[in-house]
Amino acid sequence: MRQGDPTETWRGAVVGAALVALIVSPHAEAGTPTTELREFVTQALDILERPETTDDPATARKTVQRLASGLFDARGVAPIALGSHWRERTPTEREEFARVFGDLVEAAYLARLEGMLARTPTVRYHGESISGRRAIVHTSISTKTGGELPVDYSMEQGTSRWRVHDVVIDGVSLIDNYAAQIARTLKRSSYEELVGRMKARVPTTEQGDASAALPAEGARPSVPPPGLTTVRFETAQRQIGVAAARALDESIAWLERHPDAKVVVEGHADARGAADANRALAERRAEAVRDYLVARGADPDRISVVAYGADRPLCEERREACWAMNRRAVLRVTL
Repeated sequence: MRQGDPTETWRGAVVGAALVALIVSPHAEAGTPTTELREFVTQALDILERPETTDDPATARKTVQRLASGLFDARGVAPIALGSHWRERTPTEREEFARVFGDLVEAAYLARLEGMLARTPTVRYHGESISGRRAIVHTSISTKTGGELPVDYSMEQGTSRWRVHDVVIDGVSLIDNYAAQIARTLKRSSYEELVGRMKARVPTTEQGDASAALPAEGARPSVPPPGLTTVRFETAQRQIGVAAARALDESIAWLERHPDAKVVVEGHADARGAADANRALAERRAEAVRDYLVARGADPDRISVVAYGADRPLCEERREACWAMNRRAVLRVTL
């Protein structure tokens, strides 16, 4: 299902707070994913343009956050971010992790966008792709340099509305990025230390929007460069979809701007099926991504392939949303 390309202009100096409002519309009636996003933007702008809030970004942000139930469905995504460690946590710990994780991703989303957007950005809606209860809404936002920043929203339909489960900014998945950082941190630290570091990275209203990267011990964790991406696949498939193709085109542009960089494409599968079959499928997925990049001008000598099968899951629960996270190919810079 594809819709048209309407354009809306976001006004005011508190655009960062308005961007939070893009994510979830807790009061909108059930409709298409794009409709719900657009309706909530209208509600948020009404708040942000009131005299008592436009001159005070902190108050504006706080007001919009009260309107929204959260940046995204943190309770639904938190088990994916924490992986197998989720099962070991108590109900109280799970609730705390979901809350802190939601705050952390919200800060990362704001920091990522606010540093790049024009003061009066233009938001374009490029359509939506719906498959059952899942959807991707494709948007772009004008930047300070005069270009457009692609922002895709991965959504799932709940009992009364569509809710965002991931935000892909310029080809970089916020949830994938945090899940990988959390997994690396837990290999060296305790769960309590992980949560403590996460809390320390959530900025207060007085601090503003700091970088919300999860700090590792003694080093800043690596973040995929803009334009590099995670490609999702349907069950038992290796075909590259329209949204993934758009992100891969951005990857090619990034590689052209960084001629010394090399990339490895990691292929993954979900845990259903035999290990050998999963690894073979993961390899075909990685090869499909490599072949796409090469066919559009990327240097094949700069792109290598590795297949992990189901050995490195982002999520270990036996449900479709979890399996979908694991059916992926990930582009990573090696040099």
